[in-house]
Amino acid sequence: MNMQLGCEFPELISVVLTNQSFPSVDPVQRGDFDNAILEPLYASVHDPVPLAHFEPHRLSVFFIVIGVGALFDPHTSARIVAEQYHAFACAAFSLESIVDGATSASIQALFMMAHFLLITDRSGSERRWLIIGLTSKVIHMVSWPYRYLPTKKSGRRSRFFSVRIA
Repeated sequence: MNMQLGCEFPELISVVLTNQSFPSVDPVQRGDFDNAILEPLYASVHDPVPLAHFEPHRLSVFFIVIGVGALFDPHTSARIVAEQYHAFACAAFSLESIVDGATSASIQALFMMAHFLLITDRSGSERRWLIIGLTSKVIHMVSWPYRYLPTKKSGRRSRFFSVRIA
């Protein structure tokens, strides 16, 4: 158990991925999160070079999901821990260029960061609007070769390209 929070990480992840309702899109689905992020992340613990081949944007999704989940923890220091995980998510996201390595995980991370800022700052934060704009740009960048994707990948990515972000 994390000493700074009342809940363990799996509970925080469940709060976000099963109980959190998003207005028009489900950016991170539980099965996708487990298969694409949790399993490879925990499998890399036994790797001699841990996280060497793990995509930074996927790691960013992991951190931001925990950060959003921490916002719903009743512990007194939960907000501070949530801000720390938001900072971890931003740092992990910055490790890879979105111009060279934009993926579905990039979109998920940016969307969840904007959602985190919406929850924590209701004053119409300029940062949130900048991230939403960047998310739209990344969606456009990733969706441009959309018609050339294999069928398996096109189904997963269609969630991001058939909805409005703003």
